[in-house]
Amino acid sequence: MRSARSLLLAVAAVMGVATVAGCSGAASRDSAEELSGMPYSTVDGKDLLADGCLAPPTGGGAPALVLLHGGGFEEGGRASSGMPELCTTLAAAGYSAFSIDYRLLPESSFPDQVDDAGAAVAWLREPEQVERFDIDPDRIGVFGSSAGAIIAQGLGTAGSGSLESGSRVSAVVSMSGASDFTENGLTLGRPTVEVQKLILAYLGCSTLTSCPVARDASPLYSVTGDDSPMILLNSTEEIVPEQQSEAMAGALKKAGVTTELVITGGSKHGISALTSANMVKIQRFLVDTL
Repeated sequence: MRSARSLLLAVAAVMGVATVAGCSGAASRDSAEELSGMPYSTVDGKDLLADGCLAPPTGGGAPALVLLHGGGFEEGGRASSGMPELCTTLAAAGYSAFSIDYRLLPESSFPDQVDDAGAAVAWLREPEQVERFDIDPDRIGVFGSSAGAIIAQGLGTAGSGSLESGSRVSAVVSMSGASDFTENGLTLGRPTVEVQKLILAYLGCSTLTSCPVARDASPLYSVTGDDSPMILLNSTEEIVPEQQSEAMAGALKKAGVTTELVITGGSKHGISALTSANMVKIQRFLVDTL
């Protein structure tokens, strides 16, 4: 369990009153360490990169989190969308965090992005990375914002069996993640035209009425009892209807999966809704799951 001091550090960092000093390339460390530009996978001859923020060593291996940026599947990267700040915040709280690049539109659509996130998790579990980063391969989670939250949900409902092997994860933090991309999803609140266009591009379809991958790509329809515990955060007046998160939480709970739903007022979307209160809730969820 993370200490009360770690929790206060995390909240302070979110509020912008504390930062974590980083260093690069040190052989040993007694504080947080930041690393950048690490290849975690190669696809079609192109390296996909990760930046890391390593928690101070405890001697037992820190839990790890893969961070997935937003950007509508068509823009952004590991060093954008608030990921560097989140990375250092989590390191201060005792979690080694790794913000990754994943393939973007229009060159890549589903399931490439979920595959990339899974590759990052599998990479972290390799003995070389476990030793290099001093992490616990049995305690790996994923934290996604907006498009990254969709990918996170997709990873959390993919595969079967132990959550401590391969590309499976022990915890999912989803901030403003949609879960139902079928026609039924259009009845969940009032999805904006902007969101609908981005989802269609992600699915590689022109309309939902003739999109054969829509159901397979929807985390809602992949829920089983051995899926990853999830905390789902959404605002009431943002571009992703809160009903999307409510539907996902309902399906997970019905399947017996540990689930927490956090709905807050206002229009803040994705990581912009990472208030101190929400950070406390996320921290408690991670203490229980990682």
